[in-house]
Amino acid sequence: MAKKTIFYLVFVVLAIISVVKCETKTSVLGTACSTSNHCSPPYIICEDGTCKHKSLFPMTGWEVGSLFLILGILMISIIVSIAGGVIIVPISVYFMGFSAVQAVSLANFIIVITSFIKYLMSLFRHNPVVPWKTIIDYNGAILLIPTMALFSTIGGIVSSFLPDVLILFMLIVTLILSMYTGFGNLKKLIRTEKADKVHDAEIKHKTVAAAPPAPEPVEVNEPKIEHEEMVDPIPQPEAQPLQEKKPETTNKIILTVDTDGDELIKANSDPQISQNEALIERQKKIEGRNFYMEKYVVIIAVLVLIILVAIFRAGSKGKQSIIGVNRCDGWDWGILVIYIALMSAIPFYSTYVVVKEQNLKNQIGWNLDEKEVRFTKNSAVHVVVFTCAVGFLSSIMGIGGGILLTPFLLKYKYMPVTSSYTININTLLGKVAAVIVNLMAGDLLLAYALFYGGIITVGIVLSESIVLEWIKKKKTQLFYPIAFLLITFISLVFVLYVGIDKWVKDSSKGINVWKFKAYC
Repeated sequence: MAKKTIFYLVFVVLAIISVVKCETKTSVLGTACSTSNHCSPPYIICEDGTCKHKSLFPMTGWEVGSLFLILGILMISIIVSIAGGVIIVPISVYFMGFSAVQAVSLANFIIVITSFIKYLMSLFRHNPVVPWKTIIDYNGAILLIPTMALFSTIGGIVSSFLPDVLILFMLIVTLILSMYTGFGNLKKLIRTEKADKVHDAEIKHKTVAAAPPAPEPVEVNEPKIEHEEMVDPIPQPEAQPLQEKKPETTNKIILTVDTDGDELIKANSDPQISQNEALIERQKKIEGRNFYMEKYVVIIAVLVLIILVAIFRAGSKGKQSIIGVNRCDGWDWGILVIYIALMSAIPFYSTYVVVKEQNLKNQIGWNLDEKEVRFTKNSAVHVVVFTCAVGFLSSIMGIGGGILLTPFLLKYKYMPVTSSYTININTLLGKVAAVIVNLMAGDLLLAYALFYGGIITVGIVLSESIVLEWIKKKKTQLFYPIAFLLITFISLVFVLYVGIDKWVKDSSKGINVWKFKAYC
């Protein structure tokens, strides 16, 4: 059934694209005009003597259809933290008459809105398997975020001069490899969940078998009394004077709060409670907090740095930053070097915090969560190095990183739901700076962004809530790898169709599609 659904969905999308090819000439944007016929109606019209994209209302039929198509796909993709830019961009170009820059700006804005809503939802939800933990794994988050942000900036610089066809091939290969890995993770999760069910059934069977049999009823034959006899009453014990009952002692742990808000054990009235048990209780409270400052400071630092570098450095060619810096001048490169130096120091701090916590857990006998991802120094470094590559490649290909990170974290024994919410923070931070740049450059059609983003947000809230309730009820997380494969496959179809179509058209116009562009 699932295979048929995927086939029909892809067939419908391809049929729509084949029939409706928007012939909007976005190259006329910004040119002088006297009537809309000099532009490219109905999407690009003449307004105040200049060719501009039409306002949101009245909407065309294809704009309404595009809204529902984007909504349906994003309601699934955001669940597995695939940002959806690879879907939004071709739809808005093909059916809504957006230029490539306008389409990317719309995608960035929608991704920020949906990721932010999902993050807000995570603050009020707990891990469905381990209820006292947050649904976000902050150890993984603080290892992922700094290097992803740093190398996304570097990848963005590299992508600006790479040929489009080379980027297209990189994206196709990435999607195919992600699908291959996704199939492997799906099969592995199916085996794991089957083994867990068998294990639970065996434990239940042993518990029932080990229970002592109920005693058989015994008939008691009371002796018949033929003659009534006088029987002396049973002597009653003498009444004892009432003694005052001593109050029961209770185990109390006296706590104080330090300046960081961490509960520290100061005294223990019951000597039977060990220091390790007290430290375990303290760690459980830390694991249940979304704003544990020792970890959250990493997220704050990365957010501040990526916003500052976005507004201080020059944007596209010919456009200055807010402090008057031009592209490729000394100040532009100097700000970049400072940003790289500061951002490079954060992963060392993140690794220190994560490894220190894991060493403490080993010392106190932490075994409350058997499925917890346990980081050593080597594994933490491995995650940091891998995310360097992910940040670099995802920025070049214009994707959010979820397509690459999701298979990696699942292979690293993350639960799908934890992986989804952890990657979502990275997606949110990674696109904030892009939206700021788009707003400063005037490339974002704000009315479209707010209207589409608002409706899609409602859909995201519904889909996230439904899926989490379904996981709790069914006790399975198979939806995540299945949804990942579906969205990756649809993305591959779009990339192949739209990318190759653009390649053929550019080649027919005599454009050298393999030519490297100048950055400065």
